[in-house]
Formats: sequence, C-alpha cells, structure tokens
Amino acid sequence: MTYNKLMLKSLQKWSLGWLGVYMASTKNGRHFIVDHIMSLFLRVQGGDELSDNFINKYSASLKQAKYWHGTGWMQYDADGKVQNTFKNTLLEGGLSPNHDVFDVSTGEMSSISCTNIRVYARIYADMHSYIGVKRNSRLGEPFMWGYYFIVSSALMAVYHMRLWTNAKKRHIMEDSAKANMKGIWINKVSHRKYISLKDFFVRGTDIPDNFGILIGLKNIDDIIKTSPYISMHETRTSSALSIDTWSHLEVPRDYKDKMTNILRRAKIEIPVYAIEDCEQYWSRVSFSSLVS
Repeated sequence: MTYNKLMLKSLQKWSLGWLGVYMASTKNGRHFIVDHIMSLFLRVQGGDELSDNFINKYSASLKQAKYWHGTGWMQYDADGKVQNTFKNTLLEGGLSPNHDVFDVSTGEMSSISCTNIRVYARIYADMHSYIGVKRNSRLGEPFMWGYYFIVSSALMAVYHMRLWTNAKKRHIMEDSAKANMKGIWINKVSHRKYISLKDFFVRGTDIPDNFGILIGLKNIDDIIKTSPYISMHETRTSSALSIDTWSHLEVPRDYKDKMTNILRRAKIEIPVYAIEDCEQYWSRVSFSSLVS
C-alpha cells in the first residue's frame, strides 16, 4: 500500500469514527450540514419505482420494528463446518442468547445483540453475503459503516476506560479485541487469512450461496446493562427472541422467494422484503435519521 493510500485510509477511518462519536452524543440535535455532506456518500442504485403496495406494507412493518438483528443463512461452527444457522433458528423457534466476550469492562455474558439502528444491524447481515454485497445495492459503502460504528465504539471505549493514560493497557485491550473479533466474529463467516476491518465488511463471507438476513423485532425484554461503548449502538438482551417477536425479514432479492417458501412450509407468517427495495425506501431518509 502506497503512503498516499495509507493516509487516505487512515483519514477515512478516524473521520468516520469521530463522526460516529459526535452523532451518538448529539442524538437529539439537528445536523443539517452533516446530513448534506453525508448524502453525497449515500448512493443506492435505483431499481423499479417502489409500488404503493410495497410502501404501505413495509411502512406497516416498520411501525412494529423497534429493534433489529443482523444474521445470515449459513455460518461456520466451532469445528469449522458450515451449518445452516437460520434453519436451525427456525427449528428452535427463534433467536437464542450466545456467549459474548466483547464487553471487556462488564465481562462475559450470554446475550443477543440487537440495535435500534437498522443500518448497524444491516452491516452484520451483509457480512454473510458471498464475496460481499453488490456495489451500489446498499446505502453507503460497507466499509464506511464499518468504520463509522466500530471505530466510534473503540474511541468511546478509550474514553470511558481512560485508556489514553495507559498505553500498555490500551495495547493489551486492542490485542484482546482483535483476537475476539477474529475468533468469535470473523471465523463465523470466513476462513480466509485475517483481513482488515475494511476488507472484512467489503469482502463478506467465503461460504458460497450464503446471504444476509435482517430481522425486525417488535420488542425485547430483559435488557442487559452494558458499557457505554457497547450501548452507544447496541441493546443486548439475555432472553430468547421467539419468532412471534419478529416483525419482518429483509433478504437479498435473489433469495426472497426461497425464504418465503421456507417460511410457508414451516407455517410461519412473517412478511419478507427484498433488502434492495428497503434500501431504496430508506434512501429518502436523512443521514442523522439513519443513525439515530
């Protein structure tokens, strides 16, 4: 990587990270200038004009969706074997808490990570897309959102744990976070050699025919108190989220019929939308509304 490219990458990373911190700390403010600037980066390739039928149905689903969870059709298990994760989720009747070690301040827990920010959950769904999502099929580049959310959380962690005063402790925490990200997070979707945060969101999974699934959630109970750098973007629950708490699903257009048929055979009645149409719907919303 040339010096100029390295500097550009660093500028992107820290600018988006600090923007994430700023927006999280001023959620109730008005951000006209930020909205205008960021609208230049929120391009989505227009498909067919959205029908009134879609707009009415999707709007009704959004009124129910208070939280979001991003997942995928398939993942690697602890032994490195590909498992049909979502089918197992349906057979189990919903989402179940998993072991989580990312909140290094509060400690290990068993939880489900949710969020009230749709685009935050979407990047976790999109990391299940085989060799990454199609360019211009989403609002904003995948790496942009990766930097915005993940780097801002890291900056908040440095602040709240006062890591700027202890370089040794800061480096230990950084190494631990990277190890956890690789061992628990990245290895679920990719067995490629460890790659950067940017490349991870851009390149997606190495499991063929895999795809992301965005779940709208009507409500969650038993919310766990977490550190500020986690709670700035996430809400975690210790309870299972049964299928009847789901408002709808968003999947790539190429897999919409497949998902609809699977749910029909299982006698599960949940609306399924093409995520490309949903992105087009959200393209009318300001940046500050997308991240609040």
